[in-house]
Amino acid sequence: MLRLVLCVGLLLGLPHLAARASTPWGPPDGTYAYTIEHSEHGKLGTQTITIQTDGETRHVSDDRRLKVERLFVTVYREDTRIEELWQGTDMQSYSRVSDYGDEVTKLTATRQGDRLVIDNDGKISELPADTLSTHFWNPMLVEQTRLFSTEDGTLLKVAFASAGVEEVVVGGQRLKANRFEMTGDERRSFWFDDQGRLLMMQLHRGGDEIVTFRLKALPG
Repeated sequence: MLRLVLCVGLLLGLPHLAARASTPWGPPDGTYAYTIEHSEHGKLGTQTITIQTDGETRHVSDDRRLKVERLFVTVYREDTRIEELWQGTDMQSYSRVSDYGDEVTKLTATRQGDRLVIDNDGKISELPADTLSTHFWNPMLVEQTRLFSTEDGTLLKVAFASAGVEEVVVGGQRLKANRFEMTGDERRSFWFDDQGRLLMMQLHRGGDEIVTFRLKALPG
């Protein structure tokens, strides 16, 4: 995700809930489709997250499709696939494969005992096993003081603060959401409803540059 924001930032120079909601599992099963928009460049693409639970096992899959064009020329493209496997509230594995057209990058994180072993394109590192990623589907994020970056697996030190209850429009419906502000190594804003569903997220990159992820509609 950091690569996305940095690459979008480069385009500026071109001419032209309760913290754990109602359950520690987080949101209900379903498919959550988001639009991705930049504050200056408009629509960037879509992200679709599917959550499936079988007993204590939860599988999360995610497809992100981004395309930025200038004067009918594609200046940035990204196709990303993310997979997560959970047992209860413990993440067992995480994998991301991103295809940028001219480059493919991979990152995996595997729980091994009390450690999380991260492989970022062959570069191995370790973090405590309970370290969550910045993958934003999970309302347990707002309880964390450290996360690992889904871009390169590095440790991010963060802090969360509740910012009250606000209304977010999803599929024409006005829904109440608990807003949380994340500060530290990254700045983000999250809007989770009382079921742990992420209704909206914003990435802040300094100045007025914001990337917004907005849920299109509630899962059927």
